Amino acid sequence: MIINRTLLGVAGALVFNRLYQGFIRSVAEQSKCFKMPAIAFYIIIPLQIVLLSPTDSLLPIDYSIIKGLFLLIILNYLALIDLYQKRIPNRILVHLLVITTVLTCLELTSGQIQLLTYLPSMLITVMLTGGSFLIVYILTKGALGAGDVKLMFVLGFSLEQQSALTAMVYALLLSALAGLILIIFKRKSTKAALPFAPFVLLGTCLTLLLGV
Repeated sequence: MIINRTLLGVAGALVFNRLYQGFIRSVAEQSKCFKMPAIAFYIIIPLQIVLLSPTDSLLPIDYSIIKGLFLLIILNYLALIDLYQKRIPNRILVHLLVITTVLTCLELTSGQIQLLTYLPSMLITVMLTGGSFLIVYILTKGALGAGDVKLMFVLGFSLEQQSALTAMVYALLLSALAGLILIIFKRKSTKAALPFAPFVLLGTCLTLLLGV
């Protein structure tokens, strides 16, 4: 039943709006403060979850789905912060990392995944996502944001290998396309940096939508 996913979406919106209110207070003094009405997220978050969740049933509990939903909620928040403040807070990444670790432990103890197969796959994924961004960060001497590097490490830890790599590729392609469009229409210079978290959100949504 779709009502299960809708209720889960409303619960996700409650969590998101707690974060969002803190964001609004933190930028209240800025002249270009983003102030989307909080009620809008009671439509946006449930809609994302209804469309992207692969199952109508919450039982038996699939912890990998819950991990993906938590990731989606946090990415919405990080996308807003990165878009309007050009930063990705370490505190939020740590919270996401802790939540993902707890849910992964529950996956292991419930037998949904096996340690000997999960651990090598996770390490390879983290190195391919975060590791590749770290190399670019070092080679470009900080041209890429450190927050983007840390976000990609967390993304690699939060999603399965194929999903994480697909989301990363989509995010890179979408950001490159957006940058090209902005340059063509002279809205950005070739040296101007685009916030990357919004594209990670879009890439993750596309990945979950396509069931990759």
